[in-house]
Amino acid sequence: MAIISITAFIFVTIVYFVMLKQNGMGRWLFAFPFTLIIVQFFIHFRLLADSSKSMAVDISIGLSAIIYFLAFFMAYYFPSESYVTKTAKYLLVPTPLRIHFTSHLRFYTIILTVIFLFLFWSWRIQLYGSFTEASLAMYSRISPENEEKIFVSRIPLVLYQFICVLLSYRFFLQFGEKRDQGFNFIDLICIVLLIFSIATTGSRGCMFILPLLFLFTGFIAFANKLRFQAGMITRVYVVSISCLCIFLGLTLGSIRGARYDSFGEVLNDLNFENQYQGLQSIVWHGDFEGKSNYPANIVAQCMEMYGNEVAFLGLHYTPYTMAVNPIPRIFWESKPMGFGRVFVLDYHNLAESSHSVGAGTFGEGYAAWGYAGGVIYTLIFAAIAGLAARFYVVLLKNATYYIEHWIFALLFFNFSILFVRGDMLSAWVTGAYPLIIAIVCVFTLRTLFSLRPKTIHN
Repeated sequence: MAIISITAFIFVTIVYFVMLKQNGMGRWLFAFPFTLIIVQFFIHFRLLADSSKSMAVDISIGLSAIIYFLAFFMAYYFPSESYVTKTAKYLLVPTPLRIHFTSHLRFYTIILTVIFLFLFWSWRIQLYGSFTEASLAMYSRISPENEEKIFVSRIPLVLYQFICVLLSYRFFLQFGEKRDQGFNFIDLICIVLLIFSIATTGSRGCMFILPLLFLFTGFIAFANKLRFQAGMITRVYVVSISCLCIFLGLTLGSIRGARYDSFGEVLNDLNFENQYQGLQSIVWHGDFEGKSNYPANIVAQCMEMYGNEVAFLGLHYTPYTMAVNPIPRIFWESKPMGFGRVFVLDYHNLAESSHSVGAGTFGEGYAAWGYAGGVIYTLIFAAIAGLAARFYVVLLKNATYYIEHWIFALLFFNFSILFVRGDMLSAWVTGAYPLIIAIVCVFTLRTLFSLRPKTIHN
């Protein structure tokens, strides 16, 4: 048990609740990402296996958590709201296009779902050879000769995330002002097909996106003091869809990666015991002994290995991998890998591996440049997260925001909670790339329509 780090988490939590006493809606908007960050720290770093440096690891994790939250707070409060507001105004798309798109949300949601299903299953069948094999893959690693196709197969996942954002925005429109007709039976059929398709990837994160977005929507409506205006059928659909996602997410915790020959074998494993095992695999990360992938243990292994058995990677390593990551590996076979994969290769003395782990900002920083590297990485990535959280709050403080406010607010929100576990390259790609793509799309639309952005009102 990591006593010191848990004490640090408790201290930060107390400070957090003291801050919530401040007046204003911003405190509630700020509470959502910050709560998730605290929960992530507690889940990933509260326990520690036996280690020759267990006390040093415990102290390091506790202090790094405090440093992380201090840097997060400073970056959040440093820029003035007027500055963030002026910057955010450039994220608005032309008014005519926005009005047209918002008034036809149901139609576009269904069309995008159909496009997703076509692209998703076309590429998965190409990867795995048949519909049955693609359906039963459940996060199984594909053969090396098909690895170059993985990048293309991830394109539908970006579309899936965008569809989830549209569904959450449609749900939000049911609060305060009924500008959307709510979910109907056709919507339900499309969403169920969407969910069962994405479940075949074995990604628990993808499964939990939609219920978290619905929860996020309700939280924002609560912060804006809006009342639900739509019929009961929309509530039933939202609850049912969320329960289905949670059920499949917990199930994937115990059956993903397993080799199945038929759908019957999968159905035989869908029982309460597997739900409990799935919950354990999410909360407890398996066992904590030896070579466990539990992040706190990875930190301990980093401190034992780097600087002793293996040379430090260098403070530049992670920023360098972020800079060159957009270059496809097919054009640069020796392109640097993220720290998560480098650690697996170094620790297990392997020549090649597709597995990856996370050690948080301190663990990855320590592997780069010892204790100083751990502190520097923690300060940098916590500051990025805090700044992203500030943009998210400013974009959502007005209940009359446009659809692009909703999209960018979710992107900044996502960016603000990704750097707790790591690896940092994976967090950067997941958070920064969608944000960059969205910004490019907005500027492209504005150029095509030759319209200037409008000002956001505080």
